[in-house]
Amino acid sequence: MNPLVSIRQFEFRYHLRQPIFYLFAILTLLQGYWGHYKVSSVSFSDSSTIDTYTILASYGLALAIATVLITSQSLTKDLEFQTKPYIYSLPISSRTLFAGRFLGSLVTALTLVILYPLGIVLGFIQQDTPLTRIPWAALLDGTLRLLVPNCLILVSFTFALTVFFQSIKGAYLILFLSVLYFLVVDAEIPITIESDIWQLVDPFGLNMVHESIADLPFPTTADSLLSFTDMLFINRLFWIGLSLGVVAQAESRFSFTTFGQQKPADTSSQSYPPQSNYVALPTIQPRFGRWVSLQTILAVARAEFIVLVKQPVVQISSAFLVSSMLLNVSVFNQNPDFPELPLTYRIIAFQLPSSLFISLFLSVITVELFDNERSTRFWPIYNALPQSNFTLLFAKIVAIVYLACLLTGVLFLSSIGLQLSSSFYEIDWQLYASVLLVDGLFHYCQLIILSGLVAVSINNRLGSHVINLLIFAALSVSHYVNGPEYVFSFLPDSATYSDLIGYGSQTMARHLLPIIWWSITGLFASLIPFIWNRSNSTTLLTRIAHIRQQMGWRYGLVPMAFLIGTGFGIWLLNQQSSAKTAPIHYRTQTAQVRSLSGKRIAIQVRYYHPYQVKKIIEATISSLKKGEELFGPYPYKFIQICETPKGGPSVQSKPGRIAFDETQGWIADYRQPKQLDYIDYRMSREVFDQWLVHRISPQHEPENSLIGQTLSGYLALQEVARKYGHDRLKQRIEQRRHSYLASRNRIPPKTLGQTSSGDDPEREKGVMALTSIEQVWGNTPLSLTISQFYHQAVRHPQLASADAFSNQLAHRLPDSLHYLTSYLTERFWFDFRLGRIAIQPNGLTVEIIPAKWRELTDRQRIPTPIRDYIPITILDRNGREIYRQLVQPDPDIRNILLPNLPNAKAVLMDPLGVWPERNKRDNYKIL
Repeated sequence: MNPLVSIRQFEFRYHLRQPIFYLFAILTLLQGYWGHYKVSSVSFSDSSTIDTYTILASYGLALAIATVLITSQSLTKDLEFQTKPYIYSLPISSRTLFAGRFLGSLVTALTLVILYPLGIVLGFIQQDTPLTRIPWAALLDGTLRLLVPNCLILVSFTFALTVFFQSIKGAYLILFLSVLYFLVVDAEIPITIESDIWQLVDPFGLNMVHESIADLPFPTTADSLLSFTDMLFINRLFWIGLSLGVVAQAESRFSFTTFGQQKPADTSSQSYPPQSNYVALPTIQPRFGRWVSLQTILAVARAEFIVLVKQPVVQISSAFLVSSMLLNVSVFNQNPDFPELPLTYRIIAFQLPSSLFISLFLSVITVELFDNERSTRFWPIYNALPQSNFTLLFAKIVAIVYLACLLTGVLFLSSIGLQLSSSFYEIDWQLYASVLLVDGLFHYCQLIILSGLVAVSINNRLGSHVINLLIFAALSVSHYVNGPEYVFSFLPDSATYSDLIGYGSQTMARHLLPIIWWSITGLFASLIPFIWNRSNSTTLLTRIAHIRQQMGWRYGLVPMAFLIGTGFGIWLLNQQSSAKTAPIHYRTQTAQVRSLSGKRIAIQVRYYHPYQVKKIIEATISSLKKGEELFGPYPYKFIQICETPKGGPSVQSKPGRIAFDETQGWIADYRQPKQLDYIDYRMSREVFDQWLVHRISPQHEPENSLIGQTLSGYLALQEVARKYGHDRLKQRIEQRRHSYLASRNRIPPKTLGQTSSGDDPEREKGVMALTSIEQVWGNTPLSLTISQFYHQAVRHPQLASADAFSNQLAHRLPDSLHYLTSYLTERFWFDFRLGRIAIQPNGLTVEIIPAKWRELTDRQRIPTPIRDYIPITILDRNGREIYRQLVQPDPDIRNILLPNLPNAKAVLMDPLGVWPERNKRDNYKIL
């Protein structure tokens, strides 16, 4: 038999004989089942195909852990079991061994991958779905095009880094990054990625896969297949090529003589320090006592710590920690609405993903350090040392605590540096110290003890890693999904700190919970020395007998004391009075504006953050004047604007009063005035609502969206265009398009008029619809129509309905534009493509390939004749618009004529992007 095939088969069979493989198989199966349950419980798509692709879009936490751990054992087991001299002496080449091990690991991982869709099938069966209704084509297509490439990427990088590091540490680095990735994804931590470059470097392309899912036109038979967007296709090619490239590079570096071979020390020029510089280690001196035990613990901990910090994985993790902080602040967490000031609480919120990474890293290091002697076959000597379990174990724990202090310091200093580098020096040092230093370090220490307890209990390195990662994932996801609930070691509402009220109702609990968590941690720590097995014996009966011999009534007092402390902490937590939020210390600024009718309107701003108060007053005055032009005199004597804590409704509006939470522009960077259009938009929208919402009452409650949100949203965007130009308006329209498309599969299908209060995505579609009408008809007649509708609704409340507005709009529109009223009530979608462009003597001949359709609630497309006018523009080399024309695309007559201007550079159709299109990559052509 071919040696390559033999090695691959041996590798596959070896894993099949390991009990841990079947644990991974069960976890993967449960992951598929849980994914189906989770998606089906929140999805309103009415399409099993959409649900299936949504589940398969993510490789999943359990499957990622299994893939990395299985791949990591492929080469390192020769070192662990000391079989390298025998294996490497066989008549095979290093390339054959490398390829066989790689293929065997890949086949094993793919075997687990198959169980993922089987878990989804179990979910369908559990819901009594007939076998004929299960989307088998989508399951097969998603497995082959989503899961298999991700499996190849993960196996390739794990295998390559194991060779580069010549140990399992390289695989652990991939494990840290992949687990952190899926923890962030599963916890739905908000990360905004607008740049194509950052979408390209996403190894799993999760965001782009979801975009492709949203763009699928599913018929009722649910047999369509996923179509890749351009960027996702490029992403897959890039990462598959990169993964195969690193495997090729690893193969060129792998050889029998170098892998796992320690570099010999250069003793020729080694100079030994004088005897006075040597540290006498108490571990080898036959003296005992409390002080000597403390000296021993500190000396051994210092030695262990020095070894740890010299490991490449620790150095790389520290570098990754600093770089992640830079990316968090500069790229991933940029507010798309406005640039935010680097306030202390924002920096702390950015630390949460970094703290996840530190916690995960320390958890893995704890298991490795506890099992270090057995992994290196040093346990016979280690077991003979004249030191107690307590001394040796807590020396390891202290070493890991040292490492936690080092990483906490790196996190703290990088945060301070980031804030100081922005030339904005308002730092809340007390908050930094309490959250980053105290809370963070305590959290790491508690997880270290928990990981140590799992390690000594399982008494198997790989099994300990699996159990620890699952416990850590369960704790992390529970904390981020149910923030106010109490989860061991995590403090509630960590991400919802407010400058106005601190931690709100959880303030008292955050003071009492450390008592409970440290009592539980002390209980865990008191059990570790008795459970730990210093030798290589893994017999359960032997360990139980060993524990019974050591356990005495005196030592039993220690865990009893911690149990009493836990009970006392729980009693204090239950006895705390009903939570009261801290009083808000407001400051007030007032202004007066003379309205168009001649009366004075008082403006009062109650605020905590002073940075944008002047801008808010200016935007309010401008909006009041525009509102009086459209709707008449302001209906109230004053307008009060108040800053509220985040965590509740983002905006609360009452007659004469508008309340914004502190994230709605109050902390915008006042040093960048050209980026503050969001404040103008938000203030204009809410001021216009003082007329459109509080002066008229919609006849039908479900139609409140069109009158109370869409009309004011459209007028507010026109204010943005007037003050900041059409380039900024285009960016805002693009944001609303993304918001609407991303939410289509998460909300029940509704028509435009059937929506609820708040920032409903259907309101975003309504704003785009009105803007598309304005692009054809013009802003002035559309604004006057809204004004006329308001005045009629005030006089005749029965006319305050979406139907009345549509009728009035149809009455004012020219006959050729009556079709525009359908934009307000129906789901029309478009696909504009610019084809060939020919330069003729009389101008530019441009080919337009249009399509228009309606979508039913089951995503079925209904083609619709297109008779719409769409703007097409000519741009110069600087991207400025130099010519605009309304065209009516005709599927039968595709060519239109545009003037051939001397400085023309590109042709762009639908320049604002307000027509709802699936793909906008073909409506822009460079000449």
